[in-house]
Amino acid sequence: MIQLKTYTLYDVKNILFLSLFTFPILPIKLCNWIFIFFSIITLILFSKEKKTIWWPHLVLSLLIVVPFLPYLFELIVFPHNKIIQFETEKKLLFFIAPFIFYCASTLKIKLDFVRSIQIFIGAVSLLTLISYVFLFWQNNINIFESTESLSYQIRTNFESISQLHPSYYGLFSSISSLWLIYSFKNFNLKWKLIVSFALFLLISLNLLLASKMALFILFLGLIFILYKSSLNARKKISYFIVIIFGILVSIYFVPSLNSRLAEIPTFLENQTPNNTLVERQVIYNCNTAILRTDLLFGSGARNSQALLDYCYTWCGFHKGAIVHLNSHNQYFTLALNYGILLMILFCGILVTFIFISRQSVFANLFWLSILFIMLSESILERQMGIYYFLFFTFLFLMESHTQPQLTNETKG
Repeated sequence: MIQLKTYTLYDVKNILFLSLFTFPILPIKLCNWIFIFFSIITLILFSKEKKTIWWPHLVLSLLIVVPFLPYLFELIVFPHNKIIQFETEKKLLFFIAPFIFYCASTLKIKLDFVRSIQIFIGAVSLLTLISYVFLFWQNNINIFESTESLSYQIRTNFESISQLHPSYYGLFSSISSLWLIYSFKNFNLKWKLIVSFALFLLISLNLLLASKMALFILFLGLIFILYKSSLNARKKISYFIVIIFGILVSIYFVPSLNSRLAEIPTFLENQTPNNTLVERQVIYNCNTAILRTDLLFGSGARNSQALLDYCYTWCGFHKGAIVHLNSHNQYFTLALNYGILLMILFCGILVTFIFISRQSVFANLFWLSILFIMLSESILERQMGIYYFLFFTFLFLMESHTQPQLTNETKG
């Protein structure tokens, strides 16, 4: 007779928690429902165990709420404004997740930190494999043929397949690759073969999509891993040379990456309007111009995009105004909305979290990715970015509350 396993509420809670880290391949609504059920079960168990609140940890968890309180205040003052309603709705997770994750970290049956990372990497790898299959199956683009609009075609096709913006995929792919590379020595032979194949897929598609900041994060992460390794100085220098050589070879053999980097001399020489670097320069100039008009308190989340659109139009960057391009910089976004002081507060909170989780190499790589991606993307203005930021921020905070550091033992 088959013996069926009996699942407790703790088992269900842990399954739901692990399921959250499949968010790269989940529809947003499904991920929201998983979080809702996880929250309900966590609160039930927290109440059942009659836990005493450990205030230092709770206050630490709630720190991240503070920079987003102005969204609530603005909504209270302008309750019928559709823009601030939408902006506040996007930030709702910030007001719920910190307390839920704190409660989860205090329960007697702990969450599986390493497995969470493994599941995220598996989800990104599966998304990569599926995207590759469909890119070749569609057969409407030769990814190895160099054309003027190659990079745009690949990115557009990928986004239609994955429903994920290439910059966000690049971020997820880079951090997954770095975590796998750091853990590689701990796998047995069978898993090393599987991980090698996954790394090939992750890095090659990352190169094809050619998201510049994501690849820069990958490069910095590799240097960081090399620095943290126990290799002697000679071997570290040798591996550094191999990394540089690999970059040069990739630029030569990956046409989409080549075309993206070819924008640099064009940008320096003649400022071609279609150049994405020129577009980023216009966005930066508009960011600084608007910020100077109200440096301390900002223009309000309900007004900042309209001001950016006006500036884009004034600069002749009509594409930016038509598609309502945001500031493409999370630090600027907060400063434009609510002033430079709030941005400084946000950065201070990030530094606090980094200091607390500094013993974990996994966490260090995550924070490296966050600090740099926020220079080129307003990741907290999209649900996928919020998931990435919150889920892993609290994963590493919870881990620092319960263990000296996250183990890198990731054997299958």
